[in-house]
Amino acid sequence: MVSKKVYISLGLILVFIFTITYFYNPSYHLLDEQQKTVVKIGKDFLMEKGKHPGKYLQIELGMIEPNFWLTTELRYSRPELREIRECWVIRYKKGQGYIEVWVDSNDLIVVGGDETAA
Repeated sequence: MVSKKVYISLGLILVFIFTITYFYNPSYHLLDEQQKTVVKIGKDFLMEKGKHPGKYLQIELGMIEPNFWLTTELRYSRPELREIRECWVIRYKKGQGYIEVWVDSNDLIVVGGDETAA
């Protein structure tokens, strides 16, 4: 028969593990320095625009057509940025969904993004 103390200990361990995985993102710490810089660029951009990103979820390279989401200055000052280009696609947690920021891989500037409704 298992004692009550064992159940309490197991419960505390599970709460501890859940708390660590919720607040601490091990996948972020596995990124190289360039990827960490890009994640910070995206987070700073969102904070500047009044969007508070949650926890970093993922980063990947992709061919993206800029949409200048949340910023239109570059659309007019840098017309060469309108064509499809290689971008870092960074996702941050937002409620049940996510916010995506697209950072040009050469210039390291935000050229677009997206946001889910949830």
